[in-house]
Amino acid sequence: MLFASLRSLVTPHAVARASFARFSSSLANLSAEEVERIKQRARWAQEHLAPHEIPKTWLDVSFARSGGPGGQNVNKVNTKAEIRLDLNKATSGADAVVEKMPRSAVQHLTKSSPYYKASTHSLFVTSTKTRSQANNLEDAMSKLKNHMVELLTEDVPGETSEEQRNRVKGLIGRDKAKTRKTKERRGDVKKSRKIGKESLAY
Repeated sequence: MLFASLRSLVTPHAVARASFARFSSSLANLSAEEVERIKQRARWAQEHLAPHEIPKTWLDVSFARSGGPGGQNVNKVNTKAEIRLDLNKATSGADAVVEKMPRSAVQHLTKSSPYYKASTHSLFVTSTKTRSQANNLEDAMSKLKNHMVELLTEDVPGETSEEQRNRVKGLIGRDKAKTRKTKERRGDVKKSRKIGKESLAY
């Protein structure tokens, strides 16, 4: 009975307050150099990664057969998209649009990302969301980019948790809107081709 009453006192709000208190305490113990590293990786993610595509020179893309239940393409066609972001390439060379990844960003990704593979020093993401190779590649790219933006802009000193969440939502929302427009353009191209073929048939 006593334990039950104690558990009832531990509300989600209490847990959140305790978590924020621990985070604030950890920030207080950070050196000025450590705070600057956090801000540096967040700035890079906001200014260089979020508004642009991940440079293709940093990526190794491949396709494999999807497993599990599905349509006729499953286990017959290479529709599973696999993307490997080479962190050595990302830190050694800048793209025409995107600056090379700062060391502070690499350190945080290797420490915190569930997609990190130490054996290849890379981030590895896959997608089997659809039966289309192109759509799965697009989904994997979006998944990788959104994950990186969210991870690299977390725990920025001087911002509340709500401000961070709203900022990340805005960045990811703009990326999704861009992806949606790309799909719409592809759909328009396919429709025009279909109409052209039908007119030739007559």
